[in-house]
Amino acid sequence: MKRILSVFVLFHAVSALASPQGIICREDNRLTNGSLREVILTPTVEGYDLQSQTVSSLSSRDIAVESLAKRLLCRMYDDKTPLAFCKNPEGSVVLIKERREVFLDSLEADEKKKTTKYIDISYNFNGVEKTLSFLSSHCQIFGGDA
Repeated sequence: MKRILSVFVLFHAVSALASPQGIICREDNRLTNGSLREVILTPTVEGYDLQSQTVSSLSSRDIAVESLAKRLLCRMYDDKTPLAFCKNPEGSVVLIKERREVFLDSLEADEKKKTTKYIDISYNFNGVEKTLSFLSSHCQIFGGDA
């Protein structure tokens, strides 16, 4: 019995290490009469899918789901930074990259520069290139050992 349990625990540990990671970015403006928008790069049996989910308001019960790309082969950068390059057999490309804006917000000589990091998700949907931007703090990696 101990041997079977040991094999099961070892199999589960190895499977957890090999499980693919996904990326989710979320922008929730429902408390200010806006909407909730999520873009999710999800691991599937056939690779990855990119989908968008939107809830129009705080009181809405409907979730609008839009498939943006399917059967993507993806290369993730690492398990800490949500960066990826993905492509599917139909030629759709998804690029998830980090962008920084550096700026000053004061006339004071000793004021330091400010930096805001964004995650941009660019994809080709029905022949049209689109880019969605999220604050970097609103994106995270899930699954795998993240």
